[in-house]
Amino acid sequence: MKKEQMSYNEAKDILLSCLEELPFLHIKQISPGDSRDCKLDICADVVIDEKPITIFAVIKKDGTPRAIREAAAQITHCLERIPLKSYGVVIAPYISEDAGAILDKQGVGYVDFAGNYLLRFDQVYVRVRTGKKPAAAKQSLRSIYSPKSARVLRLLLEEPGKVWKVQEIAARAEISLGQAWKVKDQLCAREWFREQDRGFILIRPEALLKDWARNSKPAKKEDIHDFYSFQKLGEVEYRIGEECKARGIPYAFAEFSGGARYAPVVRYLRAAAYVGGDIEDIADALELKKVQSGANVRLIVPKDSGVFLDAKEIADMNVVSPVQAYLDLCHIPGRGEEAAEAILDNVIKKEWDDLWIIDGSEA
Repeated sequence: MKKEQMSYNEAKDILLSCLEELPFLHIKQISPGDSRDCKLDICADVVIDEKPITIFAVIKKDGTPRAIREAAAQITHCLERIPLKSYGVVIAPYISEDAGAILDKQGVGYVDFAGNYLLRFDQVYVRVRTGKKPAAAKQSLRSIYSPKSARVLRLLLEEPGKVWKVQEIAARAEISLGQAWKVKDQLCAREWFREQDRGFILIRPEALLKDWARNSKPAKKEDIHDFYSFQKLGEVEYRIGEECKARGIPYAFAEFSGGARYAPVVRYLRAAAYVGGDIEDIADALELKKVQSGANVRLIVPKDSGVFLDAKEIADMNVVSPVQAYLDLCHIPGRGEEAAEAILDNVIKKEWDDLWIIDGSEA
């Protein structure tokens, strides 16, 4: 059996472990469900205050919101045909908060292998969110937020409200058509992307951006080059830009150097930029001194050239897009997170509002 699949015994055990946490609930028996008509995988007969109730569960290998919505409809339809006092539960490897909210709204419970569960029937009300993700869920997130796939997300977030064709996405993001289809399918499964007659449209940009920030990683240590300069901050930033232009290499100011151009909410003491060329050569030309601590200049080798997509020219300097600035600053605790929220509220959301995009609403 593949690891991402879930056997009946595994699902039964995880359901039992949750039910056994309820001291006033007595489990009489648990067995395979009748799958001939309703496709219910597990049947658990329990007693609460001498009142019998049957808990039916369906097992799903996919816990994305789209799959969970389908599971909720399936189990609700089945329970309406069963002449017993009953309650439905969906069991999946991982059920996100969004997916859990869908089930709760439908009056269906859930259990997953990350330890998250919701049981709400009679006087029972137990909800647990652990914040953990199993390996399969993490792998799926790594796939959608990988550098190449992230090029697609940048396009969508920079142009919300646009109706996209997959072929156009592949061409604009400079990725294969197959990879573009995979990203589209994952976004649709999370119900952030919606199919229309003319193509597909992003309908929950803020949910996508915040989830990306939570699951993205900062630049690796070996890609970060810290230096000290005796020049003033504004002067060294200007010289970085001029040196990169002279060499014909891509660059864009990042972290606070980028964020301050959009929302100057805090002072900063370190210039930072993505540079797509030989950083040591540039450092030598600018007389920057390599340091282990106390740096006031940071040059970063980007994991992918996607960080330069939609870069803006502000006061003759290239600056990462507001979306990239937000992602960069989210990885800097405290003042960075404060600056990120300022960019989201004062820049990104205003652009979305101009395009009639409101998170969670109809596009």
